[in-house]
Amino acid sequence: DDPVWSAVNWPDKPPSADYRVQCNLPGYLPTDSLVAWYPFNGNAIDESGNGNNGTVNYGGVSGTDRLGNTNSSLVSIANDMDVGCGSDPSLQIKGDLTFSLWAKPSQFDSSQVLISIAGVGELEQHNYLYYLQWWGNGNLAYFHEYGAGIDKYEIFNTGLSLGSWHHIAIVRDDAAKTVSCYINGLLNATN
Repeated sequence: DDPVWSAVNWPDKPPSADYRVQCNLPGYLPTDSLVAWYPFNGNAIDESGNGNNGTVNYGGVSGTDRLGNTNSSLVSIANDMDVGCGSDPSLQIKGDLTFSLWAKPSQFDSSQVLISIAGVGELEQHNYLYYLQWWGNGNLAYFHEYGAGIDKYEIFNTGLSLGSWHHIAIVRDDAAKTVSCYINGLLNATN
């Protein structure tokens, strides 16, 4: 069993406890601020209509999602599998941000990145980095830049288990300079 991902990303909205992966854009997604939605239905096409299509790199293959739907997730057959989504300005979210994903880990390796969007360069206008990765024993590490260098670094002690599906949502409140982590629809912590 290798890590499996199915994801949705949108800024400025809290996560939904009744999230479902579907092939059509679900009515509950806030389309007024939706940046990208990847149901991974056999590919990494952005189904939001915003054109932030991805390319699966380094050994990702279609898999079965948590509901038993085939071709509805990505399975990593190599630890360095990623989906490259380019650097469109719509992905360069500097303000409030919510992203969520479903993950079924087979191991917790701190080299396994779940979501990563990064700017080029250390000038403040380039810093729109947001990054989520496993951090040993089922914990999550979140990074974000507000200026030059990493300005927000949080470890969330989630206690996630191997071999089970988990819904993970990160909510960044830019004005309050806080980051909240939700696990399976419940608030884990706000830092």
